[in-house]
Amino acid sequence: MIIPKHIHIEVVSSICTADCIMCVKNDWKRKPHIISDEVFDRIITQFSPYKEQIEMVSLFGHGEPLLDSKLPARIQKLKANGFSGIGIASNCSELYEKKSYELLESRLDTLICSVDGITAETHEGIRKNLNYSVILNNILEFIKIRSELKQPTKLILRFYSMEQNKHEWPEYKSYWLSKLSSEFGDMVIYSVCHNWHGEIENNNISLVNRKQIKGFACQDLWEKMFIKNIK
Repeated sequence: MIIPKHIHIEVVSSICTADCIMCVKNDWKRKPHIISDEVFDRIITQFSPYKEQIEMVSLFGHGEPLLDSKLPARIQKLKANGFSGIGIASNCSELYEKKSYELLESRLDTLICSVDGITAETHEGIRKNLNYSVILNNILEFIKIRSELKQPTKLILRFYSMEQNKHEWPEYKSYWLSKLSSEFGDMVIYSVCHNWHGEIENNNISLVNRKQIKGFACQDLWEKMFIKNIK
């Protein structure tokens, strides 16, 4: 029996504070939904016998995970059941002071911050409906609170490169490296906004066909199980 190294649980489906130009959620027929306690607990029960083999548990998908008010409690429940490597990716629009304390006190292992520019004009042009100044302040406050609590949550700043923002990468990288800490294993990462198998049409951005990325081999089939949250 093959046990995945990475369990990816979509806690929030099709609900988001942003309307990103590269997102296809508006084309879906899926109903907006937050995972129920019953379903989440069943997932924990079913995977608990294999927790030693599971290296990562991600609690996000096609939606903003911080819109789940029970997210810190879910992280605590996973920790209490012996799971490790628990992480989320967020646009950080809801990463207010109270939420930062809750996430850090739940012992979240990794927070990926999706920020796609070093200027408000660029970031807000890509992740529409968001306020860059609010997001910047939220992340910097999170860093401050993390130092206060001495909780070793790893912070990753993730930059999706496309025509609209690729010129800002050098300044972006320099800025965030000056704010992050190697003590916590923090990182700034660069990803190319790609087109899965050349099958997605997007008139907003120039998408790279992933088949054309030299040396790319997807490991998800062998290492990850994605659990969709469909009502």
